[in-house]
Amino acid sequence: MKIITMKKLYIYRLVILFATSALFHNNVFSQVSIANTNLYPYNVTPKSMMQITIINQGNDAKVRIDAGVYNSSNQELLHVISGPVVLKSGVNIISPASVIIASANYSTSNQGNYLKTKHQLPSGVFTYCVVLTPLEGLEEGDEYCQDIDAVDNEFLYLVYPADKDTVDTPNPVLSWAHSEPFSILSEGEFFRIVVVELNQKDQSAEAGVIANPPIFIKDFLQKHQVPYPFDAKKLEPGKRYGWQVQKISKGTVINKTEAWEFTLYKKEEIKEHMFTTLKRKLDGGFYHVYNEKIYFKFDEKYVSSVVKCQILNEKREVLKPELDNVKNSSENGMTKSTGYNQYVFDLSGYKLETGFYILEVYNGKNEKFQLKFYVE
Repeated sequence: MKIITMKKLYIYRLVILFATSALFHNNVFSQVSIANTNLYPYNVTPKSMMQITIINQGNDAKVRIDAGVYNSSNQELLHVISGPVVLKSGVNIISPASVIIASANYSTSNQGNYLKTKHQLPSGVFTYCVVLTPLEGLEEGDEYCQDIDAVDNEFLYLVYPADKDTVDTPNPVLSWAHSEPFSILSEGEFFRIVVVELNQKDQSAEAGVIANPPIFIKDFLQKHQVPYPFDAKKLEPGKRYGWQVQKISKGTVINKTEAWEFTLYKKEEIKEHMFTTLKRKLDGGFYHVYNEKIYFKFDEKYVSSVVKCQILNEKREVLKPELDNVKNSSENGMTKSTGYNQYVFDLSGYKLETGFYILEVYNGKNEKFQLKFYVE
C-alpha cells in the first residue's frame, strides 16, 4: 500500500488548484498568486519572512518580494525586500535559504528594537503582508496579508494575594507580573486590573469577573503592585473577592491572567461568658466591652434581688438616669450561684462613642461597686 505524506498531499492540492484556475483564465502571463505563507511569531527574521508558496499559472517569470510586519496601530516594524526571484510555471515553494535579501529595515520604535534583538514578536496581534512585484514575464503581481496572534509569547500571571488567600488589611497591595517591558506596548494597548465581589458561596472567581460589576477597576497599569485604593468600595471582613489582570488592545481583551479570589480577615467574636468582678475602688485596670454588653459579678454574702446601675464618663458625669432591675444572668440562659450575683448589662441604648467610661453598681444594701471599661 502506497502512503501519501501530508507534504505530498498538500502539493497535490496546490496542483489541482492551479489546473482548475487555469481553465478560467485566458491570459496566462498575468496569473500569479500567493497561496500560503509560513511566518511564526517566535521566529521573525528577514529570511523567515520569505517562506512563501506561490502559484504561477503562466510561463517562467521573475518577481520581487516585499514583506512587512505591522502592529495593531498599523506601524511597520520590519520591511524586507528580496532580490529577483524566479518563478517556474506551477507551484513554487520558496525556500528562505534560496532568497537573496536586498534590504531589511527595522523600525526604531521600542517594538522594532525588540523584534531586531529577540527575533520574535512581542505579545499582541500583528499583521504580516507580502507583495509580489513583477520584474519579468508578468503583467500583474499579487499581495497577501494575514493576522498573527502572538499572545502566547507573553507570560501574564498573578502573584499576591495567592488564590483563596486571606488578607489582614482592607487595602491590600495586589501584585502581578508579566514577561515583557511596559515600553513595548503598541498604541491602544494597556493592562487593566479588575476586582469584583463574589456574590454566591459557590461562585468562582472566573465567573465573578465575567458576570459581576467591578468594585475597583484601573486601566493603563505601569506597575506590578497596585494598592487597593481608600476611595474604592470598602472591603468587608469575611467576604470573598475575585480579581484579574487583563491586556486590552483597541477595547478588546487579548490576554488575561487566571482569576483568583481572596478574603478579608474577620475577627472571631469573643464568646460572651467572661464575667468580670466589680471592685469597691477603681485601679489601673479596665474592662474591654464586646457586643455592647458588660458581664459582671460582685461577691457578697447574700443574693440581691434588685441592683441599680449608672454610667459615667471620664468627667464623672452621669450619662443616663439610674436603671433599676438590671437583667440578671438567669434571664440570659446563664447560671447564678449563691453568694455570687452575675449580671449582663446592655449598653446598646447608650450609643457610647469610643473611649473610657465607669459603671457604678449599687446592691440591695446600697453598697457601691465600680468598673472602668473601654468602648471601641
